[in-house]
Amino acid sequence: MELELSMLPNIQIDLAMVQDTAVGVFGLGLIGILAIFLLVLLIFGFWMWMLVDCLLNEPSEGNDKLIWAAVIFFGNWPGAMLYYFLRRPQRIRDCEMFPLD
Repeated sequence: MELELSMLPNIQIDLAMVQDTAVGVFGLGLIGILAIFLLVLLIFGFWMWMLVDCLLNEPSEGNDKLIWAAVIFFGNWPGAMLYYFLRRPQRIRDCEMFPLD
């Protein structure tokens, strides 16, 4: 059996439908996509800041530095938030109580 052109369904492309599809991811448009990109960039920057802060400023005594670095690295932004709100203020208070000078 040969396939003839007349047997294929008549496909019409509506220009409005194509333009609606070009609006972007979930209908957000260019502004929405840029806003999501900016948010992702900020979250990544915060995650990187907490990881570097932990690796540079956490005392090397015991396993605290290694454990917090693993929590931040594998926990991604929730791990960075835990470090920022739980451990970082405690470390800063400890440094103020026992200055190196």
